[in-house]
Amino acid sequence: MGYSRTLDLMLPAKQANDRMTEQLDFISLYLRQNLANESLELQRLIYAQVVKTQKMVDPVVLTLWKSKDQELVGKLRDPNPLIRWFAADILSRRQVHAEKELISLLKDPFREVRNAAHQALVRLGRGTDFEPPAKATTLQIKDAMAFWTAWVEMQDPITPSLSPTESRNSDLEPFQLIEKKKSPKKEKVP
Repeated sequence: MGYSRTLDLMLPAKQANDRMTEQLDFISLYLRQNLANESLELQRLIYAQVVKTQKMVDPVVLTLWKSKDQELVGKLRDPNPLIRWFAADILSRRQVHAEKELISLLKDPFREVRNAAHQALVRLGRGTDFEPPAKATTLQIKDAMAFWTAWVEMQDPITPSLSPTESRNSDLEPFQLIEKKKSPKKEKVP
């Protein structure tokens, strides 16, 4: 008698448990459907924002691409970080040697602009990389700027000074200069 009474008490608990499981399954299904709908709506909003941003940025980029190199170098000091970012990128793609100006952008308050300046320097340096890392500290940025500055100073061409002989021959045509060097010296006969 004790055993059947225990079963009788357990049966309503099992039925209640099954009912609760069904309700939880239904709630779970409802939440998954809502989450899928919300995710789809979020993707649509993000896409609309990307299209809107692209429509705003395209004319700016086109104007910058049409700018002269010196104008782009001036844009590296623009108050708008997006303009500085594009200017650094375009200058490096054009292979304009504006390394000194790009080095100063390594301390820009916006990380994205610093990264664009860094990538531009690497591109202009044909793979040479003195960093700084993307999340660099102030000290790391100063060190990187010092390394980049030293590297740029080594790259500047040395302009030789004219020796007295070259300055005397500077008015000669190149072929005349070659002939003058080839002509044998006449010895004086006593």
